[in-house]
Amino acid sequence: MTQAIPDAGTRAPFLVVTADLGERPELHSVGGYISALGVLADYAIALAVYSPDWTQSASEDRTPSFADRLHRMLYISVTRDARAYRHDLLESPKIAVDRLRLASPLETVLTSVASDVKPIGYAVAAMALLKSALGTVMDWQRHRAELRQMDRGGYPDLDPGEGESTRFTDEAFVQLVISEMQERSGIPVRETTSEDLIRAVRRIVSVPVVKVQGDGESASSGHR
Repeated sequence: MTQAIPDAGTRAPFLVVTADLGERPELHSVGGYISALGVLADYAIALAVYSPDWTQSASEDRTPSFADRLHRMLYISVTRDARAYRHDLLESPKIAVDRLRLASPLETVLTSVASDVKPIGYAVAAMALLKSALGTVMDWQRHRAELRQMDRGGYPDLDPGEGESTRFTDEAFVQLVISEMQERSGIPVRETTSEDLIRAVRRIVSVPVVKVQGDGESASSGHR
């Protein structure tokens, strides 16, 4: 399980994602999970590319119509074959698979591919957004598992209705993951209507995330 990750100062960032799809998962299940990661990575890249349009604009330019256009571009960025016609995404970095281990659990080592220094900067931001989103999913899954264990154990200190009232529904949590990515990038938070993105995050949330490890972290440190 331990992977040696090279120094971040000499090349594009790496991200190790380990997910438990179960023993001998069906091939389409593995492919569906990786495709979902790809959609979320495309969204992270779009946030990194478009966020300067908002964060570097004068305050008087940050109008609702400007925000609408920005979110429309984000919506398009995760549609099928978006890169074929979005010229502002053609030169942006791509998040690629450096290594892939198909044994259970599934381990994917992601890196970025960029043509020059500016896209590398976008790549670093995109990888950080992706890592944060996956870490949020992992933390939430662990919290839910702890609550279920408490419910089964009949802990006397737990209010009978407290467990359910403090839990997000899966659909609400999907929107939370996306909203947190927007907030971290500095873009105004909007509930997404992109079915492709919602479906991708829903798939990622449905699979236990075992480890999210970025550059400079030990194999046991994971998400922070």
